[in-house]
Amino acid sequence: RNSTDSMVFDVSDEAQCKALVARTIERFGKIDILINNAALYAPLPTLKVTEMDVELWDKVMAINIRGPFLMVKHVAPHMIAKKYGKIVNIGSGTVARGIPEFSHYVTSKGAVTAFTRCMSRELGGRGGVPPYVNMPHPLTAGGPGFYGAEHAPFVIESDPVQPDFEVKDLKPEQYAQVDRD
Repeated sequence: RNSTDSMVFDVSDEAQCKALVARTIERFGKIDILINNAALYAPLPTLKVTEMDVELWDKVMAINIRGPFLMVKHVAPHMIAKKYGKIVNIGSGTVARGIPEFSHYVTSKGAVTAFTRCMSRELGGRGGVPPYVNMPHPLTAGGPGFYGAEHAPFVIESDPVQPDFEVKDLKPEQYAQVDRD
């Protein structure tokens, strides 16, 4: 109770994801929150799409999008059974900008955006109290790096407690109003 645990594993490997979830359930009896933050980013070279190796492309997709998919696949059933859960998928402001020579990363994060939209509708639209899903874009509001204020954070938010369930994109000025309980 009121403790944490850690385990090194490969999010692109389904057997390892299942083992992590089983170990967590065994130790804590439930999973309240899943934060899909693992991603290949810093070590990635900038490459023209015409020069990109298929092996590198597949590795980025395996970690950056298969990883969140596998974790949700194995965690969400436990959250649904408990009628409570929060899932946070970490997105990227690069999707809005389309950074040249970084198509492997940008495409993977675009897939995370699409997956989050689908997942929030699927998990949030079916009776009970399914997982709350959101997707912040880190370090985008006027922060350093590729992004400017025009690519400020947005959240894909589902509030399954509401009977008129709706998924919506929030504008930057609305971001601070999101209930983050």
